[in-house]
Amino acid sequence: MDVPRATDLRIDFSLTPLDQVERWGGNQLHWFALTDGVYRLRFGDHAFPDDEVDYYLARVWEDLLVLAPAALEPVPADLVDLVRGEVVINDEDLAALHWYSDHYLDFGYVQGVRGCQWWRLDDVLHVEWPGHHVTMPVEAFTAALTGFHHALMAAMEQRVRHCETQGVPPGTGLDVAGLRREHEDRKTWLAPALRPRTTDLAAVRRA
Repeated sequence: MDVPRATDLRIDFSLTPLDQVERWGGNQLHWFALTDGVYRLRFGDHAFPDDEVDYYLARVWEDLLVLAPAALEPVPADLVDLVRGEVVINDEDLAALHWYSDHYLDFGYVQGVRGCQWWRLDDVLHVEWPGHHVTMPVEAFTAALTGFHHALMAAMEQRVRHCETQGVPPGTGLDVAGLRREHEDRKTWLAPALRPRTTDLAAVRRA
């Protein structure tokens, strides 16, 4: 495949000011809601999506951590057409369907934006979405995901501390102690995500 090489990956983001974060039903706040902000993925000179996404950072962060073990597992050459979606998968072929879906970063929560497919060939990571196909060294992906994780955790640490020291507006439902516990737990989610998984590729081929 003759595709351009993107030398890096960045996940640009900013959080909505704390006093402007929208409360959920019942005037509730929690860790997920406090990640309200805007973000966009940048592959070298290419941006995905074209416009910034105005949504909760927790969603794309969680999705990338779920995607990473599949994206980091090398794909055999004979299965590239399958992972790219060029082979029709029947609904009953669950092994192939799940394997394909595991390589897909879903943006269905953003109106008018399709997701993108990620797969690894040797030490090169490929990312494809309508009209674009970029590549990068595997290390660029792990570095970007690690940097994004730590930057988001640092930003959320400031929010958690603010809630602990300054409190929350009267009438706002927020379990501050629970917020701290959840934040400390989420800080540990990166390491497992950076371990490539091992798939039963024979079952995928049979499907």
